[in-house]
Amino acid sequence: MARVRARPLIAVLAVTLAASALAGFALSRGDQTDEVAGDAVQVDTPGMFDEPGAIATAPEIVGLRLPDVTVRTLDGSDVSLGELSGQPLVVNLWFSSCVPCKKELPDFAQVHRDIGDEVRFVGLNLQDGPDRAERFAREAGVGYEILLDPDQQTSVALDIAIFPTTLFVDGSGRIVELHQGALTADELRALIADKLTV
Repeated sequence: MARVRARPLIAVLAVTLAASALAGFALSRGDQTDEVAGDAVQVDTPGMFDEPGAIATAPEIVGLRLPDVTVRTLDGSDVSLGELSGQPLVVNLWFSSCVPCKKELPDFAQVHRDIGDEVRFVGLNLQDGPDRAERFAREAGVGYEILLDPDQQTSVALDIAIFPTTLFVDGSGRIVELHQGALTADELRALIADKLTV
């Protein structure tokens, strides 16, 4: 009689152990899933836009010059990013499938309307073709310059893996501040006033 009862008990224990092991595995895998914060999209490798991985840290680029990489205007002309200096500059790295990028674009458009004669704004699109980038930006009210970096040379050169990212650049072309994640209009104004002394 004891042997008959032991078999169901062993079966129950085996099922319970198997379920516990599966639950533990699922929980451990949960720590490794892609993470998208409310105000930023993270990618595991600069220049790559799939499968976010480990949490990236902000690159130490304050004090560096803008990289001398070739980007394109919407009409296909080549422009050197490093040659955009001459006045305070706000460079916003974005792409249309980045939800936080979409969230902040109207705020950037508003601040540009308010102080665009004092600070040059550049939207640097890292993924989209010219038609999509322009349409997406204009729908958000953006009236400032849009440049394209389809090979993601800028994000690779600066080791940037979180988007949107905004660079604040002084008149000599040196990066004086880096912000990763979406900015509100008030936050953007405050950073411009503090870092670019406008």
